[in-house]
Amino acid sequence: MKDPVRIYALDMDAAQIPEPIPGRRKSPLKKLPLVPALAVVLALFSAYFLYDKFWNTTVTKDVERSIAIMPFKNLSPDPNMRYIADGLRQEIYSHLTKISDLRVSSSRLKERYRDNVLEAGILGKELAVKYILEASFQGDEDQVKLIVNLTNTADGSTIWSETFTKNWENIITVQSEIATAVIDQLRILITPGEMERIKKIPDYDPEAYRLYTLGMGYILSVAISHWEDTVSITKADSLFSLAMQIDPEFALAYYGKAEVIDAREKMKAHRYQLGDSLIYYCKKALSLDSTLAEAHALWAFEELGYPKGTYENALYHIDKAIDLNPGIEMNIWTRGTIRIKLSDPIGAMGDLLRSEKMARGVVFWYRRLYEIGQLYRNIGDYERAEKFLLRSRNARKDAFETCLALERLYQNHGNFEKARLYADTLERLDQFFTEFGGLYVFQQMTLQSIMQDYNGAYQTLQDLLNAWGIDKTPHPSGHWMEGFIYFKAGETTKAMERFNSYIDWASGFEHPDPALAGVYAFLGRKDDALEVLRNYAEETHWIETRFRPSGWLDLIRIHPIFESLWEDEEFKEIVEEGEAYKADVRARIDKIADEDW
Repeated sequence: MKDPVRIYALDMDAAQIPEPIPGRRKSPLKKLPLVPALAVVLALFSAYFLYDKFWNTTVTKDVERSIAIMPFKNLSPDPNMRYIADGLRQEIYSHLTKISDLRVSSSRLKERYRDNVLEAGILGKELAVKYILEASFQGDEDQVKLIVNLTNTADGSTIWSETFTKNWENIITVQSEIATAVIDQLRILITPGEMERIKKIPDYDPEAYRLYTLGMGYILSVAISHWEDTVSITKADSLFSLAMQIDPEFALAYYGKAEVIDAREKMKAHRYQLGDSLIYYCKKALSLDSTLAEAHALWAFEELGYPKGTYENALYHIDKAIDLNPGIEMNIWTRGTIRIKLSDPIGAMGDLLRSEKMARGVVFWYRRLYEIGQLYRNIGDYERAEKFLLRSRNARKDAFETCLALERLYQNHGNFEKARLYADTLERLDQFFTEFGGLYVFQQMTLQSIMQDYNGAYQTLQDLLNAWGIDKTPHPSGHWMEGFIYFKAGETTKAMERFNSYIDWASGFEHPDPALAGVYAFLGRKDDALEVLRNYAEETHWIETRFRPSGWLDLIRIHPIFESLWEDEEFKEIVEEGEAYKADVRARIDKIADEDW
C-alpha cells in the first residue's frame, strides 16, 4: 500500500513558531502601467495575505511534528561508555528519520547540549522543535540501561518516560521500541512501509553490532572535533574491521569503513583521494542491505568531489537516501547543493531552507546559513543574502568562508568601507597562508583593483610572493589577476607571461570562467571575450555553485579588466539576459509553494 493511512488522529497543542525568515526582496518592475491606487493596495494586500497564510501554515505544520534527540548522558563509571551511548543515539535517530511526517533535528548537536541544563522552552526555540527526547545511559559488560524522557517544549511537560534494560544480546531492539513509542505518543501519520521498516529487527550478530555502535560513537566525536581527532578515526576503523571479521555479511560494518574513509578525506591531505575505496565499501554495504540509506547518502556526497563522480549519480543516490530516510538533515542539505550544480536553484532553495531549520543547534549550522546566503546572492537577492550571511557570521565568528562571502558581497556592490572591514577580519583570521592557500590575498588584490588602487594591489602581490619565497603563485587560476596588476605596474613582460599562462590553463575547460573573457578583452580580443561570456551564461545562467561563488555577473561590470566591453551592445545584452533570468528565479522562489518548504 503506497498511500499513507491515518493511524492516529492529530490532537496537539499550539506549535511554537520560530522567528520568520526575513521578508522577501521585491524585484523592480520595469514598465508598470498606470492603475488605480486602490487596485494596487488590494493586490499588495492579497499577495501579502496569501504569502503570510502559506508561510505560517507551513512552519506551524513543520514545528508541530518536530523532535530533537539530545546527546545521551553517560552515567556509567567508564567514560568510554559515552561512545556506545552516542552510537545508540545515532541508531535511534536513524530510525526516527524513516518517518516522512516527522522532522528530526540533526544528530550532530553541539557539545554544549550534552550536559544540558537549559529549560525545555529555550531548547525548543533554539532548535526549532516542539519535542525533545532525552536519555540517561548506563552500561557495563553485561547490560545496558536507558531511561528515556519525551518532553513537550511548549510547556515543559513530560509526556512519556520509560526505562529500557537490555543485555547485549537484544540491545538491537531498543531503537525500534523507542521509535514506536514516539510514534504512539506524538500520534504521527505514518505509512505501512515506514512502520514496517521501523519495526523490522535485523538479524545482526550482537557482538558485531556492539562494535559497530561503539565505532559510530567515535565517528561522531570526530565530526564534532571538525575532523581533527585522528585517534578516534583509528579506533573506529579497528572496531569496524573487527565487526567485519565476526560477521562478513554485516552491512553496517562496511558502511562504517566508508565513514572512516570519509573522515580521513576531510583531513586536507587526503581530500577526495580515497574515493574508489569509499565507493567500494558503500557498494558492498548496499549489496548486503539495499535499504541502508546512510550508504546511499555517503556515496552521493562523495560523487560531488570525486574525480570520476557526476552530479547525476549524486542526485540518484541522495534521492534514494531521502526516500528511505526522509528526515535526515544532511541529506536534504546535500540534495540542495546538488540541485545548485544541476541548475535547479528553486528546488535547491527549498532544500536549503528546510535543512537550515533542521540544523539549528548543530555544529555546522553556520554552513547552512552560509549556503542560503550564497544562493540568495547568486540569484540577485542581495538584501536577503546579507541577512543570512550575517546570521552565519554570528553563529560562528571565525568562519573564513562567511567573512569572505560578505567581503565579496560588499565589494561587488560598491560598499568598499564594509568590504575593507571584512578584508581586515580575513587577515586577522590568518588562514590565507595555510588552509586557503592565498585566497584572502587574491580577494584583497581584487578589491584593490576595483578601487583602482594599483600600487596597493602590486604591494599585496609582492608581500605574498615574498612570504612564500617564490616569484609567481603556483596555480595558474590566479594568473589573470597577477597579469593585470603587473600591467598596471608597467611590468609588461611579466604581465604577458601571466596572461598567457592563464589562457593556456583556462582554455582547457569546456566552459571557462569569465576571467578568461577579461584577459581577452584587456588584450583587445573582444570577439573571443564575448564568446566566453556567452558560453558561460548558457552553462550557468550566472547561478553559480558554491565552488564558483565569485558573483561574476556583478564582477564583469565593475572590475577594470573588463572595461573595454562595458559599452558594447552584445555585452549589455548578455548582462540584461542574466539579470532577467535571475529576476525570474527570484519571482518563482517567492511564489511557488515547493513541497519541501
